[in-house]
Amino acid sequence: MKFNENLKYLRKQSNLTQEQLAEELNVSRQAITKWESGQSMPDIENLKELSYIFSISIDSLVGDIESKSTLRINKKINDIGWFIAPFIIVYIFMTISVSSFVTYISNNDNFVFPTVAIMIILGIILLIISVKKWLKEKQNTIINLKNTDEGKKERKLLLIKKSLIMFIDCILFMILLNLNSIEFGIEIFIKNVIVGSLGIIVIDIIFFIINYLKIEKQVKEFNKINDNNKD
Repeated sequence: MKFNENLKYLRKQSNLTQEQLAEELNVSRQAITKWESGQSMPDIENLKELSYIFSISIDSLVGDIESKSTLRINKKINDIGWFIAPFIIVYIFMTISVSSFVTYISNNDNFVFPTVAIMIILGIILLIISVKKWLKEKQNTIINLKNTDEGKKERKLLLIKKSLIMFIDCILFMILLNLNSIEFGIEIFIKNVIVGSLGIIVIDIIFFIINYLKIEKQVKEFNKINDNNKD
């Protein structure tokens, strides 16, 4: 497979338009069109940035990308596994909490089975939606690789947005996880939610710092290579 075919394939796989890819590379849409039609080739800097965006080596980008398809599929399966495992564990505890809460307010054990059945159905639906959204986000996320103040600002905003979404989702889970503590008093329930939320904030901040340092290190390494090539 030629480079132009590889580029077109990768762009569509990532659900990107020519305009979006051109904006990230700081080139014109016409340049992307020429690359995909085989009329011209990008320079080494753009090749390296393309390889970073699509998480693929330059050799594969300009060579036979189909030979890498198995590795890409295995990586996706591995990523999904890391996402599903903690989701299932948390959801099991959440189901127990919700069923206990329903039993408490209804004072009837007969509601346990229907509640668990409903939670399982909702869990399957939520898991499917979450996995699709998670994979779509991973495919569509493009990081500004420019080592400038504007680039750093964009990267920070991207991580902040992800952290806020993660925090809101975790708070909702935390509320559901502690529903069963309401029977011991609303104060206990609120206390448990607050304590759990503080723990989530700490974890969220740690992940933010780790991801930010990792991305900035990659950006510096990427731009260092480009600067060496210019020399």
